[in-house]
Amino acid sequence: MLEIYSRFIMRVNNTPIPTDSCTALVALERAGYKVNSECRNGYCGACRLKATGTPTYLNDPIGYKQDGEILVCCVDSQSDIDIELP
Repeated sequence: MLEIYSRFIMRVNNTPIPTDSCTALVALERAGYKVNSECRNGYCGACRLKATGTPTYLNDPIGYKQDGEILVCCVDSQSDIDIELP
């Protein structure tokens, strides 16, 4: 059963996690996931993860990412997003 949270639905490997008013990185950390991060502003690219969906960035990231990847430190998605973690 898919639960809907107040901010947006974020899934990690198809498992929904709550994300109320926070970045994807903060939501992952609150849910107990370990994610590489350094700058938390989209500059370094350390938090780059594979994802599907349409993320909305709080600021334009300049850190390196490829198609199909997001910088979770600065994503605030209003739509569904599915992050792939190893």
